[in-house]
Amino acid sequence: MNRLHRSSRAARVAGVVAVFAVASALGAVTPKRLSEAVSAWLESLDEEKRTRAVYGFGDEERFDLRLAPIGLEGLKREDMTAQQWRDWLGVLRTTLSESGLEKVETIMSLEREVRERDGEGWSGPIGGWIGGLIHGEGRYFASVYGAPKDDAPWGMRFDGHHLSLNWTLDGKGSTSVTPLFLGGEPREVEAHRERAGLRVLAEEEDLGFALWNALNVGQRDTASLPFEFATGIAGQNRALFLGEGARIEAGAPRGIARADLDANQRGLLDAIVHTFLSNFDDALVADYWAEIDAAGRDRIHFAWAGFLEPGHAGYYRVQGPTFLIEFDNTMEPADHVHAVLREWDGDFGRDLLSEHHLAAHSQNAVAQR
Repeated sequence: MNRLHRSSRAARVAGVVAVFAVASALGAVTPKRLSEAVSAWLESLDEEKRTRAVYGFGDEERFDLRLAPIGLEGLKREDMTAQQWRDWLGVLRTTLSESGLEKVETIMSLEREVRERDGEGWSGPIGGWIGGLIHGEGRYFASVYGAPKDDAPWGMRFDGHHLSLNWTLDGKGSTSVTPLFLGGEPREVEAHRERAGLRVLAEEEDLGFALWNALNVGQRDTASLPFEFATGIAGQNRALFLGEGARIEAGAPRGIARADLDANQRGLLDAIVHTFLSNFDDALVADYWAEIDAAGRDRIHFAWAGFLEPGHAGYYRVQGPTFLIEFDNTMEPADHVHAVLREWDGDFGRDLLSEHHLAAHSQNAVAQR
């Protein structure tokens, strides 16, 4: 779980170089593999299940990013047969890395601890029953938007408690995989439970604290954001958190620029970005790093609010010209983590689709002359 955190900065850089080396071999394969896997999965569904799973590509449901497990739509995991669920995991495996898929499965499995906690609360069995309406490993939903073809835009989503994976394919060989939402509750499984010490987002948390603690006093002054505990049931601090909603707006970056960090600090910042990207396969990681570098890696900013050690409330933001990363653990007692990877213009494939429509418009204009 702490592979990047334990590795040296040189090893991290070498890993990024290796990613670029395989990109050309894999980049064109992922969309085809994904469309074939989704098509096969859809074929395995009966008409009633397929009706629940499939939407039109233009349906607004595609943009419904929910950070709470309420009002979710699609085909529920518990309504799939064992084989259909295995096939859906195969769909996820076409674009997720092995570590990314493991993280997704671990997030879902934490519903066991949440259900146990609900049943042990002040409301006892009643609380457990109520919790069962919104929590559970079977309450994750798969949905497909449009028809999975190689030559037309389509999309898909898999979401539930502390998880939202979103794919958009432009029909021209490009794939978008944002927004990405991951969460963890409990942040760390309690000592009295069977999986004591499990931390699904340990690397994301530890790297953030490592970078903050590597800053000197002046750098911390530049990086600091005002801190306050989150309120309500959402789990994230709405005064700080930018990454919720169908569309996010890029304001002026807050915090300290990568250009103002030393080599070790830059390595830690790059490792944070790579940790979020590495949930996906090597080709997609390479594509995103290429976009980041084209926009200017030194223009990335790091901002921090909160305390100084893992296990205490904290928030960080990594904001680049093209993307946003946030890690939020600000709800007392600091045991409810939300983390997102988003793009200012590319979420839900918006930039890919605009290029697709522009190219189609140009071709039509030429044909009409």
